[in-house]
Amino acid sequence: MCGITGWISYERDLTTECATLEALAEVPHLAGESGHEQRMREISYLHLTRFLQLKSPYPSTQDPRYTDELRNELKQPLDDADSPVLALVNAAAARAAADGGGDGVRSGAELVLGLDAWLRAYDVELDL
Repeated sequence: MCGITGWISYERDLTTECATLEALAEVPHLAGESGHEQRMREISYLHLTRFLQLKSPYPSTQDPRYTDELRNELKQPLDDADSPVLALVNAAAARAAADGGGDGVRSGAELVLGLDAWLRAYDVELDL
């Protein structure tokens, strides 16, 4: 198993060590770089390829009350006939999301609320 024998006491540690060695073997090295530069390249490579959680939202709120509050806030621009965002969204779909339909309301509601706030803050006139 990746050439390590006898000095690691737990299988989990061995698996982790093997994975680390395999990852380090992937790191490209430049001719003439110093040991310090090589180590910096290895650490950067491992960070970029192994430790960044590319699919994790940041910040992430797991509290279900957050989604409930988003639904309530989404109703405000939908109930406002002068809301600038109404011309840009499918009002029926947004209303269904605000009324509790579907699980994927979060990103859409955040987008609509942010867009509405931006349109109002900068007094944007839409010519559609």
